[in-house]
Amino acid sequence: MPTSNQARASTARSETPPPALDTHGLPTAEQIAGWEAHNRRHILAIRCMSAGDGHLEATQRNGSFGALRFAEMRVSAHVVERREAEIAEDPRQVAIIILLLEGEAMLGQEGRWVSLRAGDLAALRSDRPYICAYPRGMRQMVLTLPLEDFARLRDRP
Repeated sequence: MPTSNQARASTARSETPPPALDTHGLPTAEQIAGWEAHNRRHILAIRCMSAGDGHLEATQRNGSFGALRFAEMRVSAHVVERREAEIAEDPRQVAIIILLLEGEAMLGQEGRWVSLRAGDLAALRSDRPYICAYPRGMRQMVLTLPLEDFARLRDRP
């Protein structure tokens, strides 16, 4: 017979699975709006544009642990912006850490640009506008954590 701790652990594992999104079954006209809404709920408010004919093939799995949020995503060619409008809508101040697993990207913030290839890591601030351009399909991990937590980690000896 399981102990009460074992029962609680078993119950915790059987709770609702982490949020996920797959735009493949959505009509083309709803793919970008669906992906933007999913990201608004589970990461940050963003604006997305397809780099092709308007369709956006995306799969995304999300999770969280305390204030840390994470997402694994695979997305066709696209551009993501976080403009002043999205910052006003969602003013959370977090560090956005991107680990590019496949593909390539161009990230820009405050007049600085960086090119990423598979295996590269970059960090952005959510309280300042940025652009991420993916010229072809990509796969990446995104982590967000409060800016003050990121600063403490960054400043450790």
